[in-house]
Amino acid sequence: MQNQPKIGVIGIPGKWSSETLADAVEKETGFRLLIDMADVHLDLEQNILTAGTTNLCELDGLIVKKISAVYSPTTLDRLELLRIAEQAGVRVFSPALSMLRLIDRLSCTVTLRNADIPMPDTRVTEDIDQAIAAVHAFSSAVFKPLYSTKARGMCIIDADQPAAELEQAVREFKKENPMMYIQRKIALPGQDLGMVFLAGRYLG
Repeated sequence: MQNQPKIGVIGIPGKWSSETLADAVEKETGFRLLIDMADVHLDLEQNILTAGTTNLCELDGLIVKKISAVYSPTTLDRLELLRIAEQAGVRVFSPALSMLRLIDRLSCTVTLRNADIPMPDTRVTEDIDQAIAAVHAFSSAVFKPLYSTKARGMCIIDADQPAAELEQAVREFKKENPMMYIQRKIALPGQDLGMVFLAGRYLG
């Protein structure tokens, strides 16, 4: 009988989606390993990447379900660690370099825009006056942190408020987000806006 591949799942232990994916992989391969990146250790002397007693560089593959519960610059560091496993021949889904461009909202936006993918009206600036001008141009604007998911840290700033209050709202956001990422607010009650790619081709 042919040996089954050993495929680890990178996710959040205890979370339904991560546990379910790990269960599905176990059902197909007989091997179950759910990895929390907070527990991963890189030894450059020996060039090994371990989680507990498991050398991830000896696995056949790694599926990334959730690299981090909250996106931050630390998330980028975790993806860099996966490049060690890739260099050792482990197939990582999706490739670390592909994911690196998507964690930072600005990097993701620039990558999509440079590929002529349609994007919402977007302004990016560190300048308070330019941010205020964007709010007036959009009437209602969504200010987004560069590292966040599920709308964490986002705020809506409307143009139809006293100038002093508008400026104060912008300054409050800038305290935690020096590079301000601003998009026109779109009315999508009860809906979400997504993109679909298949085999590297943008479908819509």
